[in-house]
Amino acid sequence: FSKLSEPEIKIFYNEILQELAEKIIHLKKDTLVWNTWGDALVAIFEDEAKVIELIFSYRDFFKNYDFKAKNINPIFPRIAGHFGRFEIIEDALLGGVNNAFGQNINTTARIEPVTRPNEIYVTEDFKDRIEKSPNNINIKFDELGEVPLAKSFGTYNLFRVRKEDEEKKIIDRIVEQDLSKMLPEAEEINQE
Repeated sequence: FSKLSEPEIKIFYNEILQELAEKIIHLKKDTLVWNTWGDALVAIFEDEAKVIELIFSYRDFFKNYDFKAKNINPIFPRIAGHFGRFEIIEDALLGGVNNAFGQNINTTARIEPVTRPNEIYVTEDFKDRIEKSPNNINIKFDELGEVPLAKSFGTYNLFRVRKEDEEKKIIDRIVEQDLSKMLPEAEEINQE
């Protein structure tokens, strides 16, 4: 989003965002919080199935959108999910609309920047909640391991979420290793 030009941002807000809203706005009624923060959508649900419906509808909208038709560079969202406690307030600056704050909100915000474009990364808490859901949710979780979050927020065990019919991807990570023992022995240099 930040790489869009001013004219492209106008197209995004005036046209593309309207089309996205038509696809997902029906989910708003099921949320505790539905808000935008800059170029982010923040949604808090109690119903696990609705969370999954939103994250895949959101991802697939951008994944399948014909950006060329709008003469705009493609947008690749990064989607993050977490499960935990938070505080809901009536935000006076938003005219009493529900908003949320707390450590778990911050955690989700720090996962989003380390998520690969067009991917959905979630915490182990999120994964556990979905797997314990009484709803029949047909998705898969691919473990990514301990991933450092943005802004030195610590590390979390993260998972990539995918639909059951989507193939598993190998997400590479840079791992700090001492490779010196794997190098062959150097031959002696003859000084003659």
